[in-house]
Amino acid sequence: MADFRTKILGFTAIALAFTGVASAQSNCNAGVGGVVSPYALTVPTLRAEGATELVGDITFTCPASLAAASQLSVTVNGTTAIASKITATSTSTSEIALIVNGGAPVYGTVSGSTVSFSYTPPAGGFTAVIQNIRVNATALSTGNVPVTANVTANSGSVSLVAQNVIVAYVQTSLKAPTAKGTSRTLVACTGNATSNANFGFSFGFDISEAFTGAFKTQAQETGPDASATAANSGTRFTVVISGVPSGATLYVPTTVTNGPLTLSATTSATAAFAAPTATTPAAAIPAPAGATLPSAFTIGGVAETFAGVFAPTVTSGTATVYYEVTASSLTTANEAALIPVYLIAGAGKVTVPGTTTVTLGYSQTAAIPNFAATTLAALNGAAIGLCNTTLLFPYVTTAAGYETGIAISNTSVDPFGTAGATGSTGTCALNFYGTTGATPVVANTTVAVGPNGATTGTAGLIPAGQTAAFIASPLAGAGFSGYMIASCSFQYGHGFAYILGNPTVPTTSTAMGYLALVIQDPPEVTGGRTTGLAPSEVLGN
Repeated sequence: MADFRTKILGFTAIALAFTGVASAQSNCNAGVGGVVSPYALTVPTLRAEGATELVGDITFTCPASLAAASQLSVTVNGTTAIASKITATSTSTSEIALIVNGGAPVYGTVSGSTVSFSYTPPAGGFTAVIQNIRVNATALSTGNVPVTANVTANSGSVSLVAQNVIVAYVQTSLKAPTAKGTSRTLVACTGNATSNANFGFSFGFDISEAFTGAFKTQAQETGPDASATAANSGTRFTVVISGVPSGATLYVPTTVTNGPLTLSATTSATAAFAAPTATTPAAAIPAPAGATLPSAFTIGGVAETFAGVFAPTVTSGTATVYYEVTASSLTTANEAALIPVYLIAGAGKVTVPGTTTVTLGYSQTAAIPNFAATTLAALNGAAIGLCNTTLLFPYVTTAAGYETGIAISNTSVDPFGTAGATGSTGTCALNFYGTTGATPVVANTTVAVGPNGATTGTAGLIPAGQTAAFIASPLAGAGFSGYMIASCSFQYGHGFAYILGNPTVPTTSTAMGYLALVIQDPPEVTGGRTTGLAPSEVLGN
């Protein structure tokens, strides 16, 4: 009985020369793919980030002269390590299958970068297919450089060769996330409670494939010989959301569906799929009475559906969320899921400003499929802004014979009910710029003022609906001329200045007044405070 041994030594992105063949040589016919393959493309494109990527099935037909061979070996030569699953650790048996003339599969034994099959060939010629070969694509070149294999059968003085069989190409498969929808600033004093219309939407981002068929379900990740072993999961993604403020709750969808693609949240990168517990707004979010979670939404102009939201654990301002592909089409181009993110906080619950960021990558699962660590550019999400009003008083003077009276009103109380402002209490820090006599004043010591003109402690608080009125000389010093910027820790602040000349002699005194200008808050302007083209300083009263 002849002994049929097949060896596979990995892959490289260039054709490899085979050495040690016998002098007599003829060709086996070889190709890639076959009727047993579930993929629409017979020569698949591998994900450059993937560490367990399936190459195409290798098929070859050999003539009857090999049937009488006493020793036969088939070798696929290359340099990339085999990454197929080991199904029996004690014998190093793998999921790689050799199927001859459509018969029962024979599974290969892996040793390093080689897999060997022991098989007795049938009488006459035969057709064989090798399936479930996985490679670490991170070691291969991307672009139009093919991944090739050489199949060589040796028997005595007979050598049959199928050279440069193209088994795959390699491309980057995951796009960097981009912003979707209009980001919404969470303002500390007013919070960002849910409503029927927007559920406290803060920002959105996409998870998008870079080529058709990159995102796969567990069944699609499984090799063509599913009887050998199934993949452990569908394609998984790790989403890290950082900068979540203390005092706010983060919510993301449990599932998102866009066309044929569905992403479902799972609790771990490595464990079996387990959906997190969905949270309803009425139970966990400060929602108005009767608020319900929408089942559909439009983000970035794309309509999607989702089945619920959950609140991932946030540690030191960072949450990690895992999504798995649970529905996908291998023939639909540019599959993408758009993920809405919700930051919910009640009024006054957030005290530190900042910006949330999102990083995205494939999950490292130590199973099939598995991926190398993916580094994609971080995406800025929603800003978290403190309650603030910045007021510019263009001219303030305490020069000899002059005094400036200043009033700052906290107008966060109004008659407009639910459509109006949310009242908040805060202080105003005063920054003086100018000269005192001949001495330049770059910036005076920052002080806080309250309704009674006090400059320290809680007495400096300006309650909602009240006004702080004071004169400048005790704060700026005598002989000062310049301008002042007041930074108030509440919204809807407005100011008035009144300059009085020769105030001690009423018959000869002069006076004029003006409204302070409101400067757009620098933290809420990309690029900071500028003038001219947007983003620019917006001044008003």
